[in-house]
Amino acid sequence: ERKKYGLKKARRAPQFSKR
Repeated sequence: ERKKYGLKKARRAPQFSKR
């Protein structure tokens, strides 16, 4: 579930995409 949340924040913070 964290991976899905990272994709949504990746739009605003690409750093979240790494986690």
